[in-house]
Amino acid sequence: MLKINNQLQKINTTSLAKVIFYKEPFQEFIKSLDFYNIVFTKTGMYVVLNNKFGTSFDQINNIKYSNNQLDDLEFETMVITSTPKPKLDMFNEILEMFKYVCNKTKWELCVNVYYDTVDKVFKLNLHDQIISGAKAAYEYDENFEMSNRYIRYLQIHSHNTMGANFSGIDDTDENYSSLCFCGVIGKITLDSKFYNVDMKYRIWGGTRFIDLGFDDVFDVGYRSKTLTDEQIQKLNTIIEKSKEASKIPKQSSFNFNGLTTQNDDDFFKHLAEESNLLYGYSQPVF
Repeated sequence: MLKINNQLQKINTTSLAKVIFYKEPFQEFIKSLDFYNIVFTKTGMYVVLNNKFGTSFDQINNIKYSNNQLDDLEFETMVITSTPKPKLDMFNEILEMFKYVCNKTKWELCVNVYYDTVDKVFKLNLHDQIISGAKAAYEYDENFEMSNRYIRYLQIHSHNTMGANFSGIDDTDENYSSLCFCGVIGKITLDSKFYNVDMKYRIWGGTRFIDLGFDDVFDVGYRSKTLTDEQIQKLNTIIEKSKEASKIPKQSSFNFNGLTTQNDDDFFKHLAEESNLLYGYSQPVF
């Protein structure tokens, strides 16, 4: 094992990626990470990125690996952030910027969101950029990027009236860069709101992009609820009774004193046939 560790150390001092064999405790493992890491676990290999923003894990599914002497990670992909999530109000402010520019020009716009580690607040950064209908050519604000006080949390841009799909330009801009969330908002109109606008979110995982949801990035005030056993039992009862009821033949809507025993479909078909004969039609209309 000592020989392996010496070889591993030699690789780590000459490589852009740090190679780690995962052993618990998890927090000690996190402290040992560099920016780009190849991690071997009990049942697979992971690419792990780590910086001030947090840590991303992405299992490499096309490479099979197992080692019973190592510990296991109980997930395939995961993102751990060092910051809280921005509130919905911040998203609404970003959306209003995008709506304003889209209404005036139909062009794209880019906004960066930073977390202030001193004041514990998020700040929007609308830095100098040249915008068009194809891209937003922006430069990062050095006051944020070069300061240890701020963490780039989200880079988000608009696609005006087009759909919210990441373009080839976006792929080039957003991979092999600093670890942070990326977003795009599209199909923008003056009536766009957080609940009806087209949007997508992702993060670069080291070898590919990992898709995320709106509530992975923003605090939307929604918390998933787990149903109680009593609620589940009641819902199952309703479902089973409804299944049984669907097997019962239809009853007539005109059951006067038990004289009619046909179901609705047969009753109205028969009534139509009689009407056709009465008015001289040779064939029923049904």
